[in-house]
Amino acid sequence: MQANVAELLAVDLTVEYPSGQRVLNGARFTMSSGEILGLVGESGTGKSTLALAILQLLPPGTRLDGSVRFRGKELVGLSERDLRQIRGKQISLILQSPMTALNPALRIGEQLWQAWIAHGPRDREAFQMRLERLMGALRLPTDRGFLQRYPRELSVGMAQRVLIALATLHQPRLLIADEPTSALDLLTQAETLELLAELNRESGIGILFISHDLNCVAQVCDRVAVLHGGEIVECGPVRDVFERPAHPYVKRLVQMLGARTPVRNRHPSPAT
Repeated sequence: MQANVAELLAVDLTVEYPSGQRVLNGARFTMSSGEILGLVGESGTGKSTLALAILQLLPPGTRLDGSVRFRGKELVGLSERDLRQIRGKQISLILQSPMTALNPALRIGEQLWQAWIAHGPRDREAFQMRLERLMGALRLPTDRGFLQRYPRELSVGMAQRVLIALATLHQPRLLIADEPTSALDLLTQAETLELLAELNRESGIGILFISHDLNCVAQVCDRVAVLHGGEIVECGPVRDVFERPAHPYVKRLVQMLGARTPVRNRHPSPAT
């Protein structure tokens, strides 16, 4: 697929919780349309906070300064009504625990339908057409028996694919995947990475892939941004950052956690 270097997302954020803890301190990066950008760092560095800040979903009383530009539109300060038109439709989020992220009281088909009508008409025919195509791409059954199941009746891997289906039902331009493989076994993890890469290749969806696992980032991402001390301390093509890290923290991180040679490196490196 021809790389599209149009700017998809530009972030420059400082976030301080009501307790006074400053989690992000001028964390800054950009990503292009159709790119998979890895966001890495140790646990507690603020990766999930950054994801929630992009969607303007931080707890009440949190102080947020800076900018989040999505396709040229500033999200910071946008009204809740306008944000609801973006969340789930243009920007979607996959959480890290599939068995708790799904509603245990609703059948799978009903959860998909509710996600559909949240941003579209109550058109069952259009919903069914989109569902069949999406479920086929995610290697999920479309028969009534599967759609009548509850989340507890699914394997962890199947539940993760349902989460991806929910997040991509409306063909968003940006998918934020927050530790999407951390609760999975190695086989299911590999399948999930493959599915995300396929979605990116076939639909051109941009993916912000948040993880502490450098090997997963190496397998699926084009570029990587490293978060440390509330700042992005290094950002660039995966191969460059992992094989020739410049920042002392990134050098230690690569040495401690290790990273295999990446297989993806398609996009140019825009300014960070």
